[in-house]
Amino acid sequence: MKARTLVGGIVLILGFLMYQTGIAVALEKNPNIFKFIKYMTSPLRINLEADIFVITVGYFGGIIAILGLLICISSLIEKKASLKTRTAEKSENKNLEPEVQNAIEKVLKSS
Repeated sequence: MKARTLVGGIVLILGFLMYQTGIAVALEKNPNIFKFIKYMTSPLRINLEADIFVITVGYFGGIIAILGLLICISSLIEKKASLKTRTAEKSENKNLEPEVQNAIEKVLKSS
């Protein structure tokens, strides 16, 4: 697995968790949770109300999850494109002499 695919998967999961946390807190409407959010954001001097903070976490979580999904998809598409390029190169090389063709196949196998 490529590192880029792994990073995309981790970003996707983190974004989804942020989104679900925002939605769960918004649906719960527990005053203790809102007090906790105000307590945690007060050192940062963020003057957001708890409702706005929850909505913001939900939206940013969704955006981050979509970015993670796009990173994964682009990594997988890039991998398939490189395989198609190699098979196209092999088919072009079939017209060459057998010695040259064997040398090219050895190089392609080693890379």
